[in-house]
Amino acid sequence: DITNAEHFLEIACSKSDIPALYLVGAASIFLESNKIGKAEALLLTALEREPSNPEPYLLLKYIYMQQGNKDLADSYIVKARKSIPDLEIELGKMAEDFSREGEKFIADRKFANAANILRRVLLVKPDYAPALVAMERLNYEQGIFTNAKQPKERSTR
Repeated sequence: DITNAEHFLEIACSKSDIPALYLVGAASIFLESNKIGKAEALLLTALEREPSNPEPYLLLKYIYMQQGNKDLADSYIVKARKSIPDLEIELGKMAEDFSREGEKFIADRKFANAANILRRVLLVKPDYAPALVAMERLNYEQGIFTNAKQPKERSTR
């Protein structure tokens, strides 16, 4: 039940000692529920606590792009590059780690967790092949056949 989950996430995120990584994970769940304000607040707090984590910058960029504020969105990439000198390398590592985590969630049949983490990979690296393949596997495991071809009707003549 997403409502209960969000309620408990709010309680957990209100704790002063919650790690920045958890704030980012919670923010991604709020984004999925279209609770943009809550996600944004958590991401800004995560940035204050751990400016070397590239994911909050990217999620904030995503939020502001969705809101049509390209200048603000682009400013977070500039900030990320200033705070993280090897940003592209870090993004590659993150994509690889998250993809592996997504595969484990799929194997454990934790499909909601897999979908969340794999979507986060694709925000970081939209063309990252392992994540794209994992998303298709996730769909397959859930019985969602987005690319399956419909059988052609036979001619009755």
